[in-house]
Amino acid sequence: MISLQHLLGALGAIVGMGLALAPLPTMIDIITSKSTGDYTPMPYTITLVQNLIWVAYGRVTPNKGDIVFANTLSATVEFAYCLVFWLFAATSKRRQLVYLYFGATAFLFLTVIVCRAADAGISTSISLGTIASILNALMYGSPLAVIGVVIRTRSIRYMPFLLSFMTLLCSIIWFAWSVVARDLFVFLPNVLGLALGVAQVGVWFYYRFYGEREIANERENDDDDDVELLQ
Repeated sequence: MISLQHLLGALGAIVGMGLALAPLPTMIDIITSKSTGDYTPMPYTITLVQNLIWVAYGRVTPNKGDIVFANTLSATVEFAYCLVFWLFAATSKRRQLVYLYFGATAFLFLTVIVCRAADAGISTSISLGTIASILNALMYGSPLAVIGVVIRTRSIRYMPFLLSFMTLLCSIIWFAWSVVARDLFVFLPNVLGLALGVAQVGVWFYYRFYGEREIANERENDDDDDVELLQ
């Protein structure tokens, strides 16, 4: 019988794949237009690095096969995205891509060197887990900028609900997994992800049902003021 930990890990892998495939329309747009346009490869590169470090952490830490499986799937997708950017980037942007990809590769090598320099066993696991946890927390913190845009413009145009919901769902599942598996490195970033996910979905619902109404009321009041001035 499958354990609760492995069940949550399987669910996390499925939801994680859904989250990883969310930018697929962007990739299709790049391929069909044969240009990367104003799209940036930065999020996909950082996510790929994060996935690979989680894979390394899972391989050196006992009973972490769920992490290896889920992040291997996600890393494969993110690598494909990075490849799309390389194939369709304009010549003027190729140099930037070289710097970005070289920097990501150098960071991975540096991580490996630091971890190999540490003592074997638990110390290597702690080193990899700490780095992966920090990167994961930074990724979960990135929607704060989008929340700021929504609040400033009072429009949910730049906050797709499906992406926000999938991020929240992914955080919930891996938070539950970390509690069952007693994994502090997975627990900490997903506490942050859970809080930010709830905030993001809450902001979406508020401005979806109340923000547009507020704007409409303000426009109506402005129209009434204009009428009074004309009279």
